[in-house]
Amino acid sequence: MIEYEYSIKATRITPFIDYCKSNGYKLVSVSNENRLVYENANNKNIISRLTISQKNGKDTVLFDFKNKSTGNNTFKIAEESLPLELNKDQINIVKSILNVLEFKEMADNLRTRYVYEKDSIKFEIDEYTRPQMNIIGIEGQKDIVDEVYNTLVKCKDISKYIIKVEQ
Repeated sequence: MIEYEYSIKATRITPFIDYCKSNGYKLVSVSNENRLVYENANNKNIISRLTISQKNGKDTVLFDFKNKSTGNNTFKIAEESLPLELNKDQINIVKSILNVLEFKEMADNLRTRYVYEKDSIKFEIDEYTRPQMNIIGIEGQKDIVDEVYNTLVKCKDISKYIIKVEQ
C-alpha cells in the first residue's frame, strides 16, 4: 500500500486541531501510544514498527514495515505493509525475528495521537512526550493532500507554529 504524506513539525498542536474542527474533519480516535522503531542495518530506508496503543482502556499491539525511500523530512511517499495485530505475549517473538533480520531499535517514543478524517484525507496529530515534540501528518489522495498542506503553510494563524518547511 502506497502512503502519500506530509509530516510537519510544530510548536503546538492546538492550531491544527482547530483547523480540523473548523473544516469539517471528524475526530476518529485519541490514543496513547508507545512506538518502537527498528531500522534495517543493510537498508536504512526499511523500518519496522511495533506500536502499543491504549484507546478507551483497551490495549492493542500492531506490527508493520515501511519502505521510506522517497521524499524528505516534510514530504514522503512510502510503501507500507498492512499491520499485523499481536498480543503482548508475542512482542518478544517479533523482537527476536527483527534481530535475526538485522533490524536495530532506533527509537522508543511515547505520544498521544489524535486522528481526524474527512473524505480521503487523514490528519494524524501526534503530541510526543518522549522525545518532546509535535508532528502533524496529513495523508491521503495526492491532489487533496497537496492542497491542504499548501493551505496550512500559507495560513498566518497556523504557519507561525510550523518549525520548518522543506520544499
